[in-house]
Amino acid sequence: MEPLGKIQPIAQPPERPPVGKPLMAAVIIIFIFFGGFGAWAALAPLDSAALAPGRVTVASNRKTVQHLEGGIVKSLLVKEGDAVAEDQVLIQLDDTQARARLELLSSRYDKLLATQARLEAERASAPEIQYPESLTARRDQPQVARVLDAETALFEARRKSTEGRIHIFHKRIAQLNKEISGLEAQVTAEENQLALIEDERASLETLFEKGYTGKARLLALKREEAELQGDLGDHLSLIAKARQRIGETELEIIDLKNSMLNQVVSSLRDTQAELVDVSERLKAAEDILVRTDIRAPQAGVVMGLNVHTEAGVITPGQHLLDIVPEDDTLVIEAQVTPNDIDVVYAGLPAQVRLTAFKQRNTPMLDGKLTRVSADSFTDERTGAAYFLARVTIDAEELKKLDGRELYPGMGAEVMIKTGKRTTMDYILAPLTDSLRRAFRED
Repeated sequence: MEPLGKIQPIAQPPERPPVGKPLMAAVIIIFIFFGGFGAWAALAPLDSAALAPGRVTVASNRKTVQHLEGGIVKSLLVKEGDAVAEDQVLIQLDDTQARARLELLSSRYDKLLATQARLEAERASAPEIQYPESLTARRDQPQVARVLDAETALFEARRKSTEGRIHIFHKRIAQLNKEISGLEAQVTAEENQLALIEDERASLETLFEKGYTGKARLLALKREEAELQGDLGDHLSLIAKARQRIGETELEIIDLKNSMLNQVVSSLRDTQAELVDVSERLKAAEDILVRTDIRAPQAGVVMGLNVHTEAGVITPGQHLLDIVPEDDTLVIEAQVTPNDIDVVYAGLPAQVRLTAFKQRNTPMLDGKLTRVSADSFTDERTGAAYFLARVTIDAEELKKLDGRELYPGMGAEVMIKTGKRTTMDYILAPLTDSLRRAFRED
């Protein structure tokens, strides 16, 4: 045991290794890493793109088949996926009402044509009616024959009635002319008698002046002369009245003819106006009847068939089906968001991924943006606004699908290359946008 008073040496801590060099190395490594990353982020360009959902469609767009008036389905002649030719009948509607209306208007049109021909014949005082060829060619049809016979009978009846009334006037004129002839004969006789009486009176006056005859004989002769002059005046007055009645009768004939002509012209004008109206309605009725056969507007494949049962009712303007052209060019229609529309324009390159195929085995197809809509649309299902962009893909690119077919309606994802940006732009963009909005609000 050592003595207590002996001083022991103090224990020294172990020496630490120097840390400056490893720390410096770490700082250098971190600086190099972040510096290199920062330089890469600030300088290395990356492709920027606008992503948009899309679908495959035909370049000329599918043709939607609708019906203007609607109706009851009589026959459904196609089904979903059928290939149809242009103008092929797809659906037949019941045509009972359309045909009845057409027949009614056709009958009215024929009646008006016949009436117009009759009135024109009456206006021209023609001996018979010249019916148009469109009616005479169908005289063997009972309905047309009845119309023509009725108008002909009316024409003859009206003509006979007018001629009968004019004949009565002519008989009156003839009777008055006979009366005038008789009166003129009496006037002639009376004038002759007056001439003889004047000679006799002159002789009696000479004898009376010489005293060879009495006054009574002279007065009797003068009285007879006065009576003859009175009768002559009456007969001349009757002749004048008869001639006046003849003039009045001739005016009545003219008035009758003018009245009949005015009536005919007025009826003809009304008939022609109604004929124009019925003609337009007849064309519309013919179109309605023709449209009871709903036909394909183009050759293609039936898609989206909304009519499934016969005797069902379709409403006016209802979407019945679509016709997708078989040989038309297929394109991609993408829905670009309004946030990206400022950098999206026609001519930009795009890449398309078809979501209907397995993504592992489906290559990206290169395409080109050929058109962007001038205004936005609204998705009826989601209510979201979008701009419609069309992307075309070359035939060489489609060979990458290894024979897999594209069909209208397939889904797709479209990446529209809008330019190049650095990683730093992507990182700082939210911050700079926030600062810009903040300064604008201030």
